[in-house]
Amino acid sequence: MKVLKSWLGKWVDLSSIKIGEILNIFESLGYEIESVTDLKPDYKNIVVGKIIEIINLPNSKKIRLTKVDIGDEVLDIICGAWNFTSGDLVAVAKAGSHIKDKFKIESKNIFGYESNGMICSPSELNLWDQQDGILVLSESNLSKGA
Repeated sequence: MKVLKSWLGKWVDLSSIKIGEILNIFESLGYEIESVTDLKPDYKNIVVGKIIEIINLPNSKKIRLTKVDIGDEVLDIICGAWNFTSGDLVAVAKAGSHIKDKFKIESKNIFGYESNGMICSPSELNLWDQQDGILVLSESNLSKGA
């Protein structure tokens, strides 16, 4: 079983407890600790956006043009994933952002359309290995701070 310290912190005040003490507590309760991993985000400047429009491109069956509202502007982003619809909340890397392995996102012209960012998959944010689509966020999770 994997347990996040942030998850434990929602149930118990851990502000004055060091990680070693937490491990000792779990071991004293009979749990075997296999490993401890310090997770740090491998991305920079990722924002939440709302898909407001999806446009099929006339000369492509694999990619679409999306219009994504990120709060202070609406971005045109070309995307090859098909697991989302208008109204979905998604993770967006604007031009100048970094995703997994410090890959920098730039604006590009694709099939004559300017793509001003990237709609990200969990794998591209190094969250978990999922190759079959982008990360669709739940509005209820965002309002709960999860």
